[in-house]
Amino acid sequence: MSIVLTIIIVVALVALCAIIAAWVMTSFIGQGRVMDDLSVEEVHATMQGNRAFALNGEYDKVGCSAVKNGYSPQQVDDLLAVLTHELQKVKGEKEASKSNAIAETPNSVE
Repeated sequence: MSIVLTIIIVVALVALCAIIAAWVMTSFIGQGRVMDDLSVEEVHATMQGNRAFALNGEYDKVGCSAVKNGYSPQQVDDLLAVLTHELQKVKGEKEASKSNAIAETPNSVE
């Protein structure tokens, strides 16, 4: 019984030390510096560049500006809209070519 109680106390002390160490480290390190908001010109320039890269198939050149909590939502939403439009266009072209291929195929009923 005393071994079990000793193990419980040791585990509780280790957990308490970990919590205190984490609290002390956050007070020294902090949350980091707050990033400045992007200028309107930078946001629009990046969106225009991303549109051009996405429409030309240069997906490795697409990038979004980093902001306080990740990437700029405006830039990501704009890029997703461009890619969705392109996907819909390709799907429409595929359906059109499929219907043309079916219409051009002669019926082989003999």
